[in-house]
Amino acid sequence: MSRPVDHNADSNTFTRRDLLGGAVGLSVAAGLAAPAPTAAAPAATSPLVRTDGRYPTVPLVQPVARLGLVQTRIRMLEVDAIERIRKENLDYMLEWIDRAQSERRHDALLFHELPLTGLSFSWSRPMVLKGCIEIPGPETEAIARKARQHRCYIIFGAYIVDKDWPNHFMSATTIIGPDGSIVDSQWKARNIMGAFGNNELMTTTIFNVLDRYVEMYGWDRVIPVARTPIGNIATSTVQLEPELYRAFGMKGAEIVLRTATGRYRLADVQGASLHNGYWSAMVNNAYLPDDPQGLRRYWKDGDWTKPIADTTTVLSTVIDPQGNLVAQTKDPTEQVLSVEIPIAAHREKMRQPVMHKELYDRVWQAYQGKYPPNAFLKQQPNSLTESADQINARVRWKP
Repeated sequence: MSRPVDHNADSNTFTRRDLLGGAVGLSVAAGLAAPAPTAAAPAATSPLVRTDGRYPTVPLVQPVARLGLVQTRIRMLEVDAIERIRKENLDYMLEWIDRAQSERRHDALLFHELPLTGLSFSWSRPMVLKGCIEIPGPETEAIARKARQHRCYIIFGAYIVDKDWPNHFMSATTIIGPDGSIVDSQWKARNIMGAFGNNELMTTTIFNVLDRYVEMYGWDRVIPVARTPIGNIATSTVQLEPELYRAFGMKGAEIVLRTATGRYRLADVQGASLHNGYWSAMVNNAYLPDDPQGLRRYWKDGDWTKPIADTTTVLSTVIDPQGNLVAQTKDPTEQVLSVEIPIAAHREKMRQPVMHKELYDRVWQAYQGKYPPNAFLKQQPNSLTESADQINARVRWKP
């Protein structure tokens, strides 16, 4: 990932670095020219958020977009078989792309957070680095072939590495377009901190390298929105951060595609759509009886009908702009949830969320967060406990 493309520029010339930095809105169905964004101001002078309630777009190719949520199992890499299992996971993902498109033609398919690698709290940094993919790389090339075959967008999460960020690994959600190009690859904004006791995730997020990230890519890439011919798309694995989802709405997200591992709070997703007026989709990984990393740990006695907490769910979900649940998987097993999004009708009415910022500006300016940014700039932890030590050593709120 490097310098982002000017989303509002006239030129469609870009490099591999541009692709990783966010060449969004340039990938369209094969045979169509790349449409120009509606806002034409140069990036150097373009505001992060327009002041008239509107937002940049590219023309839609159709009035309704069909989205498929592909709820598949999660399978962890093993130390002595990293490449083989990652390849098997990729083949499994490709199989499910074909299966989803054979059931019903979809304009976009959304997979969960980690279909290629899985997740384990026992991994060290060297282990994770070996398991990560590069973007672009062999995995994205294989997925791109499927995108071209089915003329659809494919969106998936993955642990990734980047030559511009040695020794770092990121959780990113990648969007591949119908022509096989990488439309965007959006880093996770922040990890939830303080939730795992003496452990913290080792993932490099935008927040914990914020200063260097902004220096390299600019503030526009902190809250990225991909302007595509099926709608303005933002992606995220972040939970319980309503400010992030408000910012997506302010920047013109029309469809927010979210992923989870294990479980999430349905109210969190509904609230984001209700308060900001966009469509939301959440894909979780599936439960399989023979999968030791599956969802069994989230149920009493392996019974999916008895979740540990009534406030959480594991079912993949689609929420409309009024916060209503419009579609949900019937159970946690592997399946495809299909839904139509009337994107043209939505865009006719869609504006930035209405808020009264002058009421809150001084509170925001005075507030100091518990965790300062840039925790991983100088040193990357090698374990979850080291990560916790690094983060907790910088905590601003003292007991």
